[in-house]
Amino acid sequence: MVSRCALYFGSTWLVNCLVISAALVVLVLANLLVLRMPTLNATVFYAVLVASLLAIYWIPWASFPLNPEFTGTLLVFAYGIPLLCAGAIFADAFRSCERKSVALGANLFGATFGGVAQNLSFIFGLKSLLLASAVFYAAAWCSMRTGARRRPELRPAPLRTPAGFGESS
Repeated sequence: MVSRCALYFGSTWLVNCLVISAALVVLVLANLLVLRMPTLNATVFYAVLVASLLAIYWIPWASFPLNPEFTGTLLVFAYGIPLLCAGAIFADAFRSCERKSVALGANLFGATFGGVAQNLSFIFGLKSLLLASAVFYAAAWCSMRTGARRRPELRPAPLRTPAGFGESS
């Protein structure tokens, strides 16, 4: 996202500030969303995530007849959608997981795998990472669906609210 926004805003510290701040705000919003929703329909979030990644890939951002700063701002919001969905999916999966260390380990494995897959951008270009991400998230959704059917222990646990949470004094 930094490299794409640098095309519209210029390669300055402002781009890094904008992108990192937007990512952090979106991830906080994803966590707040999961906190407010007792159950989360992960299928909807996976569908929106994959659809938004594909839309970002196919939208011709460079040919928009708008000024570059406005197009760059639209791009930041567009990249925020899959980030929000991925953050909500992870937070919900982490919330319902009995063994938190296994969930964090799987997240680290996924981050490492994504970092290695990023090397594909040297061969196919940065936009190819959007397609690769869409394929990886679609595979994760399929894996989640088939794993929960085969192994009941992989189904989300009922939500347990900590004592005193949400009660008014």
